[in-house]
Amino acid sequence: MGTQEPIRIDAPSALLGFFLALRLQGCDAHVIGSEKAGWSVEIARDAPREFVLDCVQRWLDDEALTRVVVHIDGVDVALSPRKRPA
Repeated sequence: MGTQEPIRIDAPSALLGFFLALRLQGCDAHVIGSEKAGWSVEIARDAPREFVLDCVQRWLDDEALTRVVVHIDGVDVALSPRKRPA
């Protein structure tokens, strides 16, 4: 049973959140938060899950982040960088 909450992706900064929001064009992405509370990107809960997770994974890899948490349908999904070929 899903939740009515939007999909939320934790971001380490407003700038990196903005970069992710650009990747999620078409999903009505918004950067929310503050330096004190932390930053996240919110998109509609009915956004295509596979597309969202793929965009987040590519963002995480491209920005060399160590871990990102996606809050989706009441579940926290932690993504880590993919191994790059040597």
